[in-house]
Amino acid sequence: MKPLFLRAGLAGLALLAGGCTTVLPVIPKLVPCEIAAAQLQETCAAPGTIGPDVTYSDVIGVAIADRKNLRLCAEKNRFLVESINACNAAIAEHNKKLDAINSQIAK
Repeated sequence: MKPLFLRAGLAGLALLAGGCTTVLPVIPKLVPCEIAAAQLQETCAAPGTIGPDVTYSDVIGVAIADRKNLRLCAEKNRFLVESINACNAAIAEHNKKLDAINSQIAK
């Protein structure tokens, strides 16, 4: 009779211990970088206007200002493109690591 109680006790203990396992959640992936619509709609400076009665010096001044504005616009666009590409690359690498972790957890 004693071995029967011992077996029943061990079986009950095994059932209780089995219910105490920790379930790890699957980590969700990150979303790609989003750029605010206002930043994407920001326009470059308009080219300078040259009226009919301007001097050669005024034309040179407008050309210099246009060149400066165009350079600033190109730098801003290049910065945005590089930022988005770097962010998306980092997120892709992060998601790749999460996939590896999630596949190990699922086993």
